Amino acid sequence: MSAFADGSSAALAAEEITVPVLPRLVADDVTPEAVASLLAEQGGRLAVLSAEGGILATLAGRYSGAPNLEVFLKGHAGDLLRVDRKGRPDSRRRRSSPFSIEEVQRILAAAGERRNGASCRPRAWPPPGRSARPPLGRLDLDAGTLAVRRSRNRPRYEHGCGGTCGKDRAGYCPRRRQVRADAGDTKSANGRRVIGLPAELVKLLGAHRDEQDRERRLAAQLWQEGGWVFTSPTGQPVNPSTDYHEWKRLLRAAGVREARLHDARHTAATVLLVLGVPERAVMSLMGWADTGMAKRCQHVTGQVRRDVARRVGGLLWTETGRPGALARRDSGGRDIEGSGSPG
Repeated sequence: MSAFADGSSAALAAEEITVPVLPRLVADDVTPEAVASLLAEQGGRLAVLSAEGGILATLAGRYSGAPNLEVFLKGHAGDLLRVDRKGRPDSRRRRSSPFSIEEVQRILAAAGERRNGASCRPRAWPPPGRSARPPLGRLDLDAGTLAVRRSRNRPRYEHGCGGTCGKDRAGYCPRRRQVRADAGDTKSANGRRVIGLPAELVKLLGAHRDEQDRERRLAAQLWQEGGWVFTSPTGQPVNPSTDYHEWKRLLRAAGVREARLHDARHTAATVLLVLGVPERAVMSLMGWADTGMAKRCQHVTGQVRRDVARRVGGLLWTETGRPGALARRDSGGRDIEGSGSPG
């Protein structure tokens, strides 16, 4: 009883611990609402530092549609600011929900009817007739492996018109210049990994490569070779924004529920849980650095619960269903009836 009491006291004490937020004193492209939240978290200390004048567009109502100076003026003067509005739930913090196996199969079937339908998020293979390193890694269809070495960057642009085009964002400038490379380092060293591909996916990727060769010949001199697996009709890498909207169209075509692209990653992790893949192997395949990611991304689904119940039932009861009888199995998987405690 003493150990139980000590454990209960420790649990109550742990619940009262307040974990401070990480220091964050500098912001750049930020909404007035986010500024108010950051000021509250950081004890009223925050700086907006930028060589560009984007903050002025924010003050003028870039995100709200109307000028909103109050939080900036009060922050500059050090005045008290109270925010009592009830905002919308933050969708970025909602709990991810993995797809069911049936939903995954419907998505795959719908993807087979679309251009780039074999897309499984690998993005590069060696360009035909070239020895240069592909942008993100190496896709070896003969070995059935994908070696991830880099990640796809979200493009960033600057005005190429000298500020005369009248566009608020550089991405809409007719003479825009890309200032961020298409590919960059992975988030962590664990992101550099080798993934085995199912034989069915290898066949789909082989067919996709043949189709891409046809598009390359059709585009002729307009084709921009970069070694990308999934491209525009002229060989350019797929923009992440385009990828996002294509994902939404794919879900509608498959007739499944609305979900984020990141939910597909949670689905992959949960499928590995259903298959009983060891955690060490899961971390390697998913590119995780710590086991906390498994807790966050792997979900205990109904199928997992049923499998656990079936295995517990098979361990504790024989096929005759006699209560109290322990079903033991030898190395060949044959039941050995016995009684008493396991072990």
